[in-house]
Amino acid sequence: MPLRIEKLVYGGDGLARDAGLVWFVPFSAPGDLVEIEETALKSSYHRGKIRRILEESPLRTEALCPWFGSCGGCQWQHIQYPAQLSAKKDILVSMATRDLVNPPEEVEIFHSPAEWEYRCRISLHRREKEIGYFAAGSRDLVPIQDCPIAESPLRSWLQELPLSFREIENLPERFELRSEEGTVRIVDTGKNEAFQQVNSLGNSLLKDKLRSHILGYYPEPRIFDLFCGNGNLSLPLSDAAESISAWDVSAEAIEAARKAGGNDSRLHYSRRKVSAVYGALRKEADKTDVLILDPPRKGVKNEAPFLAKLRIPLVAYVSCNPASLMRDLKVFEKAGYRLEHLEAFDMFPQTYHLESLALLSLR
Repeated sequence: MPLRIEKLVYGGDGLARDAGLVWFVPFSAPGDLVEIEETALKSSYHRGKIRRILEESPLRTEALCPWFGSCGGCQWQHIQYPAQLSAKKDILVSMATRDLVNPPEEVEIFHSPAEWEYRCRISLHRREKEIGYFAAGSRDLVPIQDCPIAESPLRSWLQELPLSFREIENLPERFELRSEEGTVRIVDTGKNEAFQQVNSLGNSLLKDKLRSHILGYYPEPRIFDLFCGNGNLSLPLSDAAESISAWDVSAEAIEAARKAGGNDSRLHYSRRKVSAVYGALRKEADKTDVLILDPPRKGVKNEAPFLAKLRIPLVAYVSCNPASLMRDLKVFEKAGYRLEHLEAFDMFPQTYHLESLALLSLR
């Protein structure tokens, strides 16, 4: 069955329509005319895989990685980078237009400073003496000897594999490689390690934009930072802030934030769950200008109603999942907040993932 791919959707698939039916087709590109084989039939959509490309999209390019298509890490290596950016912006705009009462008039997307070799950490799996990624949609291991989206020290480690068979067998079944100042560290992800962004250069751009936005509203802000990690988003504001109170569940992250903050009495970084700081938040909310949120992918579904009721004048919400972001923004909208800015940051080139920054105001 020939289908024309209309666009890319969140999750990485191409979308096509035929006789009123919606089809999702992995590894397709907008403009492709493809012959497909049905792989799944759902009540509201079908899934299919490409059997043959009848007409190639002009947006296609040659994938750089020999494991692309079998490894589950990347979905869009076959698509030119400007088209990836356009698709991500369209996805965010579409979600905001569909879900929000007052969607933004403009959404800007900032490209990654590097399209390749941008990841400072990669999550790997081990099966006996083999190391690799899981295949797309399964737990089958795809052994790899390289990863073009990983920073150069990580690529060298994979290519050289500087471990004996016995050392490999002693690795956790899931672990991270982290590039730190030119060296490679192995991290057991089963432990409560501190979260860090995967794209260092992209993260710097995000921090600069967030700082500019907040100081534009409050030159000397009083800040709450929830899910603060190592102070990634709030510490860049410490030179201007009147005060910063921040919380995270990771002991390692809080220790790093305290070390970076020095002995500054204006900065308070504490290890606690969000639910354990409700009292402090409620007590100090009327003395706070800015609430920074950088939650895990699931967002703040349970916490959003409480946080919105605090009526903190400015909320800066950083998200790696636009679906949970839109769900939570609706709660803030109902509480009287207005979405002032919505921006996308491409922290994850060659994949469908994106980082977003939403700025909400009571003004």
